[in-house]
Amino acid sequence: MNNKLKIAIIGDPNKGKSSFVSTFAYNDGIAVSSKSGETIKSSCHPLKIKDETVYELYDTPGFNNDEELLEYINENETKFLNVYQLITNFIEEYKESYDFSKDIEILKVLKEKPIVVYIVNSSTKYNSNFDCSLEIIKKFNLPSFIIYNQHDENKNEKVSWGDIEKKYFISSFEYNVLNSNFNNKINFLEMLEKNIQDKTIKEQLCKSIKILNKDFERRLDFTYEELSDRFYKIINYSIEYSERDFLKKKKKKEFIAEIRNKEKS
Repeated sequence: MNNKLKIAIIGDPNKGKSSFVSTFAYNDGIAVSSKSGETIKSSCHPLKIKDETVYELYDTPGFNNDEELLEYINENETKFLNVYQLITNFIEEYKESYDFSKDIEILKVLKEKPIVVYIVNSSTKYNSNFDCSLEIIKKFNLPSFIIYNQHDENKNEKVSWGDIEKKYFISSFEYNVLNSNFNNKINFLEMLEKNIQDKTIKEQLCKSIKILNKDFERRLDFTYEELSDRFYKIINYSIEYSERDFLKKKKKKEFIAEIRNKEKS
């Protein structure tokens, strides 16, 4: 197991997990689908800046047989020293089982001891169907947070999660995955850092925030320099024509077209 900051994105299918990973990994190549259950394998997406890993994001499928899995854990947890040994045994025992294939993908990620980010749509009302998956996650005793993805701004069911939020999560955060900007990302990471007690993870988060801010400043400076250079070239662009040639409409159009091409670039 490496010592990189790990963040696991968990939740039911089609709640914005892959979109969340895509925006935080700065990776538009991550497959995002409107169809439920398209993610069947867990995948790791590290964000690297100048060959330094800022954090590792894990995209996961939704639980498939969480009720049966929780029953297995409850029946066998006294036979093992800790939940990690129990889960290792479960994975080995059911590695060929299609019914538990998605559950095993999630368990493999939880074994990496990440920060858990549990995503639900803000328009989704809490019901008992969430209980088993939340109980399984709680067994790992990991720093866990719930994110309310602002999927439908006209309907907010966050209040229905009140007692459950306190039972299973350190804190909550409202986040619009599809309209995320740099400040939103930094605010989210700062929220994690503020609420996590583990010293090592806090240091990892602080380092990640510092790297991201420094890189953002670098990209801003580059953008200003690039824009200034291009404006200068546009303003000072010139072509020499004879008076006779320039009076021709064709030459005027050529000059204007070239200016517009530079502006578009």
